[in-house]
Amino acid sequence: MKRLITNLALVTASSFTLLVGLTSPSQASSWHKGTPKALRGDYSYNTLRDAYDHIGWISFKKNTYSVSDPYPLGHNLDIKQVHYKKIGQYYRLKGKTSPMKLILKETYTADQVFYKQGKRLKNVSYKIFKAKRFTHYKGYIGYFSP
Repeated sequence: MKRLITNLALVTASSFTLLVGLTSPSQASSWHKGTPKALRGDYSYNTLRDAYDHIGWISFKKNTYSVSDPYPLGHNLDIKQVHYKKIGQYYRLKGKTSPMKLILKETYTADQVFYKQGKRLKNVSYKIFKAKRFTHYKGYIGYFSP
């Protein structure tokens, strides 16, 4: 009887060890190359306009995204080498900008979080997102324009 209990305990312990060893970590929060399919497309800033009634926009393509602001100079900011990570219902995008003569003298890393609800898009830097999420952010920056 003692031998049966000992063998049963050994089998249980070894199978438990084997099962624990076979579990792999989830890949849900890993980094992926490019932009998420859910965000791809063009979004316009309906609330921001310059003196000539030009509106800004954000455009997501497969491996890059661009931000155009109507003021001060109306330049596009192209973010390349984009990687994203899904954090719950949010998307964190990191990428490198190319230098522009009038605004940026050197390349810097863009680290932003986007949230899409229907056709609306919210955007905030990752630093602010870590501190406050989107709680302080009332409006949407853009609307999807097919």
